[in-house]
Amino acid sequence: MMKTHVYNFQSILLLESLYIAILAAILCSPSDGQELSPPKMAPDTGPQGSIQTDDIQANGMNESIKSENTTENIMENVLRCGPFDLHLNAEASLVYNDNIYLQQTHKISDFIGTLSPHLALGAGDYLQKEESWLAIDYSPSFILFANHDSNDAIDQDGRLNFEWRPASWTFGVKQGYQQRSGPIIEAGGRVNRSIYDTDAYIKYDLSSKTTFELNGNQSINDYDQPLFSFNLWTLAGWMDYWITPKVRLGVGATGGFLDITQNPNQTYQQALMRAEYDITENVAIRGSAGAELREFQGGQGNRFNGVFSLGGTCQPWVNTTLLLDAYRRDESSLVAAGENYTVTGLSAGVCQVIAEKYTLSLTGGFDHSDYYATTQGVNANSPYN
Repeated sequence: MMKTHVYNFQSILLLESLYIAILAAILCSPSDGQELSPPKMAPDTGPQGSIQTDDIQANGMNESIKSENTTENIMENVLRCGPFDLHLNAEASLVYNDNIYLQQTHKISDFIGTLSPHLALGAGDYLQKEESWLAIDYSPSFILFANHDSNDAIDQDGRLNFEWRPASWTFGVKQGYQQRSGPIIEAGGRVNRSIYDTDAYIKYDLSSKTTFELNGNQSINDYDQPLFSFNLWTLAGWMDYWITPKVRLGVGATGGFLDITQNPNQTYQQALMRAEYDITENVAIRGSAGAELREFQGGQGNRFNGVFSLGGTCQPWVNTTLLLDAYRRDESSLVAAGENYTVTGLSAGVCQVIAEKYTLSLTGGFDHSDYYATTQGVNANSPYN
């Protein structure tokens, strides 16, 4: 017999910190310290590919609000070591953050300085990515707070990307490591965590317009206690079709297994559609949407939900970039045992490049979260109450 359980769902409106960032690039070569990999706003993932909590850096900036490398910049002053191109540079930033702990009340502001030296190695066709290529990136970030030095930290970001492209096939592997100390919205504070991501994918170009793709991912997320660490394994399959040189449509399915510390495990399946539209050379839209079915090992009934992600960029002038991101997805709670939440959010930003080596950024956004129980007998309540 199926039992009906009624829970008190709580809705929370979370305001992310609004900040002004002045990025002063201190360059050994004129690149801006980005990793040598495809742009972050790529349609290769489902709704999990939109902006997430861990995209917030230690200084409060979102990683999607960054200036991009150009091929011309990357190729200047490159050091060649046998088959490898070596890029050495550094990025410095000064950020005013009006809510360094991402709290609803009693907000605390501070100036945050960051120095990030960057080392990148590239081999093969790592710039255009039309042939086989290899790229290795490593960047530590030294973070200093003007008035709250107990938050000073050294974050780390390392990545390895490899693609082998025989004929119409593409075989790829990605390995990432991140050590973060930035704020997490749900925790209402700054949290140390280590994240290990492994991706493997296969693509086949059936024709110039039709491609098939299979992706596997492992994500190990280790958080400081009392937050709940978790591991996630996903497998996704896609078919894409280029309707025109500027429009791509795709259909796919994703399955995942979520292993959460001290909580029941979860599985989920998604049926998705995705689209990419390069309206002009300076305006692009990418998004995915679909339905998700999630099962819980804690005895709770299955849950059906809609998910989506939408991202857009616009460059109205040469040195100005506008960014927009909207999303809806389910997340496991890091602080409340036996609970998940559905988060719907919006983030927007603008980047202005000044004198080629400086960037002025302004961004803001909000999240709306509904909590629900994943275990029988749990009365879901937001941890903010």
